[in-house]
Amino acid sequence: MKLTLGMLFVSLFAVLPGCAWVETTPEGEQVHLGHEAEIGDCKKVGMITASGVNKYGFIERNEDKVKEELAILARNEAAEMGANVIVPEDEVVEGRQRFVAYFCSKL
Repeated sequence: MKLTLGMLFVSLFAVLPGCAWVETTPEGEQVHLGHEAEIGDCKKVGMITASGVNKYGFIERNEDKVKEELAILARNEAAEMGANVIVPEDEVVEGRQRFVAYFCSKL
């Protein structure tokens, strides 16, 4: 019994780092993850700091998954702000990333 529970625990921690816990809202789906070069004459709407879980205890999560989830959180928040494009301002650091939210009339 103890061996089975231990194996289940280890299996969960092997699978969890790849799981996505965040879902894009219908409004967030309309927000584009862009690059600074694409912004042109768009109007800056505001700043967003997205934070998520980058590790479980001492186990690091997949960096690409964390980055993807932070972008989803930022897209969802940008939609609430009336923005339709987000641009990362910096890299992911300890499960956090800053984005600039813009409204672009030409997409």
